[in-house]
Amino acid sequence: MNLTGIFTSRGKNDKPEVRLSALDDVKDEKTLLKLAKSDPNPFVRIAAKKKIKSADLREELKNFREQISIDDVEQIDNPKLLEVVVTCSESKYVRQTAVKKITDKALLEKIAVTDPDKYVRMGAVRKIKDSHLLADIAMNDLNADVRIAAIERIDNPNVLLSIINTEQDAEVRKIAAWQITDKETLAKIANYDHDERVRYVAFLKIKDPKFKFNGNPLELPKALEGAASTTRAKEVNGKQQAAVLQTEIPDEATEFSIDIFTDQRLLAEIARSSEPEAMRKSAISKINDLSILNGLAADVMDEGIRYFALRQKKFLELQLASSGSEKPKITEQSVLEDVALNANDKKVRKATIEKITSQDILARMALNDEDMEVRMAAVWEVTDQFVLKEIVRISKDFAIRKTALRKINDDSLFAEIVRSDHDSAIRQYAVKRISDQKILKEVATGDGSTDLKEDAIERITDQAVLAEIAQKTENESLRNLAVWNIKDQNILAEVAMNAGEFYVRKVAVNLISDQKTLAGIARQAQDLYIRKLAAEKITDQKCLRELALQASDMYVRKAAVEKIANRDVLYEVIRNDQIDFVRNAAVERVNGMQAQ
Repeated sequence: MNLTGIFTSRGKNDKPEVRLSALDDVKDEKTLLKLAKSDPNPFVRIAAKKKIKSADLREELKNFREQISIDDVEQIDNPKLLEVVVTCSESKYVRQTAVKKITDKALLEKIAVTDPDKYVRMGAVRKIKDSHLLADIAMNDLNADVRIAAIERIDNPNVLLSIINTEQDAEVRKIAAWQITDKETLAKIANYDHDERVRYVAFLKIKDPKFKFNGNPLELPKALEGAASTTRAKEVNGKQQAAVLQTEIPDEATEFSIDIFTDQRLLAEIARSSEPEAMRKSAISKINDLSILNGLAADVMDEGIRYFALRQKKFLELQLASSGSEKPKITEQSVLEDVALNANDKKVRKATIEKITSQDILARMALNDEDMEVRMAAVWEVTDQFVLKEIVRISKDFAIRKTALRKINDDSLFAEIVRSDHDSAIRQYAVKRISDQKILKEVATGDGSTDLKEDAIERITDQAVLAEIAQKTENESLRNLAVWNIKDQNILAEVAMNAGEFYVRKVAVNLISDQKTLAGIARQAQDLYIRKLAAEKITDQKCLRELALQASDMYVRKAAVEKIANRDVLYEVIRNDQIDFVRNAAVERVNGMQAQ
């Protein structure tokens, strides 16, 4: 294959699929570095970077920007491009989007096992059908959420039971138990599992407390023993088989049965369930977390249960007030994250944001939540600089990107946005966040729009840079703005003396207040009007005397004479000045003073 003809400008093939196929044969890492830096196609660039192994060469790409957005990926249909994105992109959000579109079985299996981000792996797992691979992931993936995603696709009870027996994470074990439909297996779990939360899940799945397996009744807590049950015979294919009916359990028994549970989230699940009212109330009476009680009192459909939760909350608040204890807080991040990502009510999603500590979850909400208020609240809570930069790079929402930029302190990122971002409003906002004077000068004197340059000049404090812009920039409005921002009297004097454009020199003089500086301009400036304007601004009598007696320009001497208050100086001018209209101005000044 002629690689040179594919990648060089002469004979270059613009089809990314062809260029990517050719890239497979490129072994030289310096060539790969060049492609990663300068190839016109972003897919080729990220694929080239991925192939580079040298640490020194990768260091040269530390500021590499992919320039592939979520929207770009959503429009891709080419399998090869999707493969490049999902295997080479450094953005987990972009990879997540690519996984949704991939159908290649082998590639999905590879992603599910090797991708470093749990959400990318989860996306791949949810598209896998291979039961052996799902079982392997469910047992061996290091992340509990990924293991759960795999378990949700497993229906083999033996595999699920094996997971329950070996898994350490209670949430994973609960999901595995919930996936089981075989009642005998569920009965064993409900009886013998060491974790009450897993036992409860199995209990919920069985439905009938008197279900029999192996000819023996399910062992329940002692409070439930002796409850009446009824059975009936059912005709099936002409044979009599035993069938177990729902057992009626007295309310007083169920009130005591709840004592075997202490986990607060589990008790909340019971309170929200369709269990008998007495059992639900008994569960609420054991809850001592005010946040959970608040939730129950606010959103449980049953009015009687809501009232009971509110009563328990008030009782607990009184207890805490009397003991001086602080109000307890929810700290279970997994619960909060699940609510934040999945709750239907936007108010609920928004309310969880301030309690979430996971920067990744906050970023996902800022990028993907359907409600603008929720997205904005989420981005305000993000503190990780890298995550904020990812939001700026990936989001298409101006308000979200602007808010993220407000929280970032990285002049190099701001400069990059100013140079290349597609959104002019974001470019203009980014330049207002730059503090590095060198970068601001680059923007102010570069090829950007006039509006960008004006914003840059407004933030420049380096007086020499402002003077350079005021004297050398071709754009009149930029020159004027630069001189208006100069504060240093000596720099203003330099501009007043040397700037090529008259208005700039005039503004510089008008901004000068130092009397000696003005006197120097009045004596030395080449422009007659500038000399005269400087002289007219002087009020210091000593400086005026020096100008009236020593300035070489007669117009400067006359302007000084007209402001002198000392008669002796005026008489000296009348005696010695060689120019009639200067002497006449001195005479008029003396006469005016005598008339006063």
